[in-house]
Formats: sequence, C-alpha cells, structure tokens
Amino acid sequence: LTSQAFTPSVSQTLTPAEVGAQFFLTDSRIESDIFGARQDASMELGLAAAQKIETDLLGNFDNLTGGSVGAAGTVITWGYFFAMLSLLRGQNAPLPYVAVLHPYQWHQLGKAIAPGATVTNSPAIQDAVTRNFYVGSVSGVDIYTSANIDPDGSDDAYCAMFSRSALALDIRRAPRLEPERDASRRGWELNLSAIYAHGIWRPAFGVLGLFDAAAPT
Repeated sequence: LTSQAFTPSVSQTLTPAEVGAQFFLTDSRIESDIFGARQDASMELGLAAAQKIETDLLGNFDNLTGGSVGAAGTVITWGYFFAMLSLLRGQNAPLPYVAVLHPYQWHQLGKAIAPGATVTNSPAIQDAVTRNFYVGSVSGVDIYTSANIDPDGSDDAYCAMFSRSALALDIRRAPRLEPERDASRRGWELNLSAIYAHGIWRPAFGVLGLFDAAAPT
C-alpha cells in the first residue's frame, strides 16, 4: 500500500454579488387601491428576484464541457435526449441527473409520445409523460422546463442535462424584503435585496443541447 498526499487544487471560483430592486408606493396609492397595491408590489419584487436568480443560473449552460448535442434548427427528439444521457454516463458523472428544457422543446418530446402518436411504447409510459408536462422523470432523469431559458434570437435555445454538482448556486443572503417609511415623500419604499453567486462547478458533468424552440402552432 502506497500513500500519497491529498493536495487538491482550486478548480472553480464563485464571486458573490448583491442584487436589488425597489418600488415606491405613495400613501394615496395604497389608500385608494382596494385590491392591495402593497401586497401586489411585494409579490412582483419576489417574482422578479426569483426570475433573476434562475436566469443567471441557466445562463451557465454554454460553459458545460461534457459534450454537446443538436444544432440550430434541429428539433429535439428522444434520441437526442438519450444521447445526452449516454454522454453523461460516459463522463462518469454522478447520479442523479437533471434536464432543463425550454417549454417549446419539451412540447416536441411530449407530442412525440402522446397518445395517438405512432410510437411503440407501453400506455404506462405515455401516461407518465402526458401527466407531467411541466416536470417529469424519464430513465432516472428529472425533467424541468423553464421559460427563462432565453432563445438565441433565431427560434433556438440551449438546454442541458447535468449532474447536480455541475452547477453551483451559493446564496449568502436569501431575497429579503424590507419596507421603509419615507414621511417627506408621504409613502413607503419596498426594498428587496439578495446576495448570491452562481457558476459552473464541475463542467464535465454537464452536456449542452441546442435545439429549435419555435412556438408551437
């Protein structure tokens, strides 16, 4: 038995940054809005923060190095899906795996296996896919869709399949909403802020896909 020193080196670094947003609501606006302007504004800030964090994280897909499948204008198929899965297994990426697709890409996969399509699958598989249009699991891969995957301007969009350790999200301070009274302006500030870092952690444990993301007709 030969021992050796355990001397890991730094592979990736993440730099936390602060993001914030603010609404100002006048007293007259709050007092005259019977539907609850303050509650609506608070919800809007929270949704904006969630979208910002998700969009930042999804923007790291093109830095994955475990392989690439598809091309601009290519319609995604289950064959491409399993090609991405095979590439991940070939990289010895640890389970479990996650696939994140644009909703229009998942539409193509769902349509291909929906009841009435010319396929040779068991009814149980068809039922499982059509019952879980937004989130499903196929061959051990959890599938999510997100409209925050930004098409590239040509009706195409990147997607990815990866081991959970491929991406990193370091939340130093979760989104925090703080109201503050401003008497001189006769109203309320709603201040939301968060501190987090995001990036690639194990780039070889993720496979990039590029497929058509045109709106279905």
